Amino acid sequence: MKVGKRITRSKAFIYTVRTFVALYIELVFWSARWRHEGFDTLRGYWSRKEPIIGVFWHGRMMMLPKFWRTRQKISILISNHPDGELIAKSIEWFNFGLIRGSAGRKKLGQAGVTTKGGAAAMRHMLKILESGESVAITPDGPRGPRMRVSQGVVLLAKMSGVPILPGSWSCRRSKVFSSWDRFMLALPFSGGVFLVGEPVFVAADADEAAMEEARRNVEAQLNALTAQADSLVGREAIEPAALPAPNLAD
Repeated sequence: MKVGKRITRSKAFIYTVRTFVALYIELVFWSARWRHEGFDTLRGYWSRKEPIIGVFWHGRMMMLPKFWRTRQKISILISNHPDGELIAKSIEWFNFGLIRGSAGRKKLGQAGVTTKGGAAAMRHMLKILESGESVAITPDGPRGPRMRVSQGVVLLAKMSGVPILPGSWSCRRSKVFSSWDRFMLALPFSGGVFLVGEPVFVAADADEAAMEEARRNVEAQLNALTAQADSLVGREAIEPAALPAPNLAD
């Protein structure tokens, strides 16, 4: 391993940077004026102490901890990739639980968990939901395609009976990077908005067509919420990644 990688993946470096990241998120949140829309739905689940599967685009992960304004427990799915370690440690600062692995991806529209790590993460999330606690997932992570929902989150909702609840945010003063997810870095002393959509339920006996309909519903809501959030703060909307061309040989 190169010296640079060894340093950036050392425990001391990760601890130092995660502290800076967490404090920066706090600064951004408390120095800005935030609007909250659609939160009655989320507060309803909190008041009834019912779990949800919260979903956010990977590019809007930064302010995720500030959606969860309750002491009720929530755990977030973070990739096992070494680069995910910094994200995981930063999330821990806000007393989120951690689930390491990834949601099953396969091809868009197909159900299933395709990796050993994905299967283990699915079992872990099911146990958490069965205990009455919530989970959060970035359904286009960890590597895309951008703003396209994988089927893993729909399978989790089907197996658990817990609804999927989409959310997004945007900030007037922010920088959007050219990374695959178009990651948004909010800047302090600004104004922003948090949006929550409508729950999506997946029946225990849902067939492949019903699961695909649910997946499309979640994706459409997430994209609409993100575009609406950007519009409310005067930013240009970010487009989802183009879908792959259909294979005519199938």
